[in-house]
Amino acid sequence: MKADRERWGKLRRAETLAALDILGVGGSSASFLGLADQKLTELLMSGYLDTLKRLAAIVADWAPTDLLVPSISDTHPDHNALAVMFRLVLERRSFRRNADVDVELRRARCRA
Repeated sequence: MKADRERWGKLRRAETLAALDILGVGGSSASFLGLADQKLTELLMSGYLDTLKRLAAIVADWAPTDLLVPSISDTHPDHNALAVMFRLVLERRSFRRNADVDVELRRARCRA
């Protein structure tokens, strides 16, 4: 089982790097969190604070104008767990500086 998750992780990483290459973005610009496949819901339910801190640090350091994250309604457990984690990170007052992010967060709430 663990070998399958590692294999899927490697495959997803390769797919991501190939997509970035098509978009003209070098692989050195990518940052992977290395979170375990099929374990994000479990992580969210037990010990997610360190992961939230990592996500918050990435958002703060990168200061994006737009974030594309999975829908909280996504039926894949990893996708909707990540959506919840990002929602928790973005709802912290320190990340409410960007009006575009606020608008997208409100739209996500309306769709959820």
